[in-house]
Amino acid sequence: MRKLYADPGYRPAPARPEGPAVLIAAWGKRLLRMAAQHADVVSLSGAVPAKSGLPTAADPDTLAERAEYVRALLGERRDQVEINVAIWGVASPSERDTLGQQVRAFLPGFTDDQIDATPTVMVGTPRQIAENVREFRERHGITYFTVQEPAMERFAPVIELLK
Repeated sequence: MRKLYADPGYRPAPARPEGPAVLIAAWGKRLLRMAAQHADVVSLSGAVPAKSGLPTAADPDTLAERAEYVRALLGERRDQVEINVAIWGVASPSERDTLGQQVRAFLPGFTDDQIDATPTVMVGTPRQIAENVREFRERHGITYFTVQEPAMERFAPVIELLK
């Protein structure tokens, strides 16, 4: 892609001479190595296979290990590459009982027992969630988060607190 965008004859010409930022979403070590070499943004999906074989959300230790793995691979590019994580669900304390169903739309292997143990599923007041996002970002070097569409409205007040 970068060679294509660098070609002066390529049309339509990209807005940036080097072309748009390249995002590679990965979880496996082989693809994470490639992403660390070539991407402007490495996105950690946080989706792992459950015992059932269906995808579910990674636990905190596994997510931390992958984030550290990517940061180590980036070497000199560490300050130039963004690290993204998908937030699979957001709920207020009163909506907690519906959160599992919300997350299962994306991760069918997710269980309600995982709600409190999964850093990419957030329950709390906007202030509590904003604090969790800050802590998660500092601890794991995450540059930004992607919030799934069904949770966008619930997450909007959090954004105001993070500015």
